[in-house]
This record gives sequence, C-alpha cells and structure tokens, in this order.
Amino acid sequence: MKFLYHKKQFLCALAYASCSASLFFPATASAFIVLQQARLPTSVEYDSNPTMSERDERSVWRYTLTPGYRITASDEVSSWFLDAGLRFQRSSNPDISIDREDPTISAGWKHEFERGSLNANASFSQTSTRITEFDETGTGLVQKDGTSRAKSFSVNGSRLLSERWIASAGTNYRQQDFSGSDLRNFSSRGLSLGLTYLNNEKISTSLNYSLNDSKSDAGGAGTRTSQNLTLGMSWMLTPQLSSNFALGVNKTSPGGNGWIGNAGLNYDGNRHHYSATYARSVNATGAGGVSSFLESDRITLRYVFDLSDKSTLSSEYSYSRNNSSANDAETQRLSGYYSRQLTENLDLKLTLQRKELKSSSRSSEADVAAISLSYRWPEF
Repeated sequence: MKFLYHKKQFLCALAYASCSASLFFPATASAFIVLQQARLPTSVEYDSNPTMSERDERSVWRYTLTPGYRITASDEVSSWFLDAGLRFQRSSNPDISIDREDPTISAGWKHEFERGSLNANASFSQTSTRITEFDETGTGLVQKDGTSRAKSFSVNGSRLLSERWIASAGTNYRQQDFSGSDLRNFSSRGLSLGLTYLNNEKISTSLNYSLNDSKSDAGGAGTRTSQNLTLGMSWMLTPQLSSNFALGVNKTSPGGNGWIGNAGLNYDGNRHHYSATYARSVNATGAGGVSSFLESDRITLRYVFDLSDKSTLSSEYSYSRNNSSANDAETQRLSGYYSRQLTENLDLKLTLQRKELKSSSRSSEADVAAISLSYRWPEF
C-alpha cells in the first residue's frame, strides 16, 4: 500500500505538471524546440556500517532502480524544463536500512532580456535522512533511517547596468519536513542582493548580501535570522586554470557574529582535471534546538583522469566540520570511481568509498562498494 501511495503521488504530480505545461505553452509547434529524455539507472550497493555505529556494526545490501524523465522547451528568449524521478530501493535488512520509494520533481523557467535575465525554479524531493545528514549537511545524525521531504521555490534575476557593472537579486523559500528521525521540521525564507564589477576579461569582483529567516514547526518556536556580507573575486589565470574566493561576516540573531568565506581552484586540462574548494557557511538545519543554524567548514578535493573518450578514472576527498546546538561532528569521505560508456545509451560506474564520523558521542567508520548501470533514451 505504501508503494502504491508513493507511485500514485509521483504520477499525479507528473501528470499535473505536464497538463500545466501544455496549457501554459502555445500550441504552435514552430514556436518551440522541445526535447524529451528518459533514464533508467540501476545499482547494487554494499554498506558495511550504514548506522555508523561504533560497536554494533551491521552490514547491508541495497538494490536501487531510479526511472526518470525530463522535458525541455525553448524559443528565442525563454526556456522551460520539467524533471521527475522515482527512486525504488530495497534492502537486505529493512531493520537497518528501510525499503524506500522516494519521488523527486523540479520545474523551472528562464527568460532572457536585452540587458538581463529572470528565472524561477520549484522543486520537491524526498530522500533518506542518512543522505541529507552525512552527504549534504554533515551533522552525522544517521543512526535512524528517516525520511526528509524538501519543498523549495526561488526567483532570481540579473541586469547589466553598464558595460562593467552587473546587479543581481533573488528570493527563496524552503520547507523541510522529517519523519522517522529526531530532526525538527523547519521553514526558511531568504533574500539575496549582489553587485559585480568586471575589471577586465579575466578578473571580476563582487559584493554580496543575503538574509535568511528560519523557523521551527515546534510549539512556541521563534524565528532566528542569519545575515551574510561578503566581498569576493574571480580570476581566470590561464585558459585552463581559474580561481575564486570570497570573505565576509555572518551575524545570527539571536546568536553572535562570525566570519564566513569560500575559495576555489579549478584546472581543466586535456586529460587531467583538478579542483579544490573550501567553504565556511551558516545554514538552517533540522538538527538541534528551535530554529537552529549550522556553522560548517567543508573541504573538497577532486581529480578526474580521462582514460579515453569513453572511460574515466576519478577520486574525491571531502571533509566537513559542523557546529550546531545539538551536535558537533566531523565527517570524512574518500571515494574512487571508474566510469565507462558501454554503448551509445548505456553507462557503467564502479564506486569504492571509505567514510568516517567523529562526534562527541562516538567515532566510527564504514566502507561502501557499488556497481551501477544507467540506460538513457536521449531526445525522443
């Protein structure tokens, strides 16, 4: 019954979005270029310790099928897209890793003006809290295999003020709901403003401001506000090498002040590709007390080697350190990947990972191995 409910929910959302698109778009065939794509990834994964337990390690096998569909339409000045998928996952031990049916759907629109652009995006995604709390936020709260449901909407625009000055503005809303875990539901609203100066063809500097309000659904919850102000620069050192950095301050109320920033370096050679990023940020989280914010430091190192025009070998290391009112945690992940295009429509990917988690209550580790095949129907 649970499977049928999620399947019905996914199909209804897809049908509604398709009908809305057909009503919104003009019927004239020559007015649009329309492309449709379908995909069918499937994978088998072994996880030695999905709960990241320090003493009671229990392994699990997961079997996943994720059919998806995407349609895009565009004319001379506007473009639209709709993307939908449904992740079916079965586990060798549902007591450790539950069977799942997780839908995702997103839609967007972009319009180009003579001196600027405007775009709007909306999305809904459902996934395991083990993914959101280890891979995305890094809180390390993965003992329970709960469910995260995120709804979001954003509008962003930019305008060329002169040959060198560009102004941008945006607003966003997010509703985050959790079930089967100890995380708290919350909603957040945001506003962003930016001003960019094009120094020359290789260097640009920017000033950015953002304001975010977060409120928990818990009774008696108040609203907490986070404000960021950063000054940054992007620099194209060579045609293959580029860098960027930004530094600024954050003010959380009620709370305190602190610094934030980010830096990145990217090299894109003929066969070798390197990237390194660092970011300190403050974001709303479901971990911890009422209307909590999470301060995090994250480092990511990535290397890709093109073995041929059809196969690649890559590695990635990521480290995150997080502080919240409920849990301080450090996570590390070392991953290796091999990808190969078997046919024009079929891809193979092999994955090996080592994960580590350290917090005030435990220190644990896990190994993950996976093989996946992805078949796609392009442009039908």
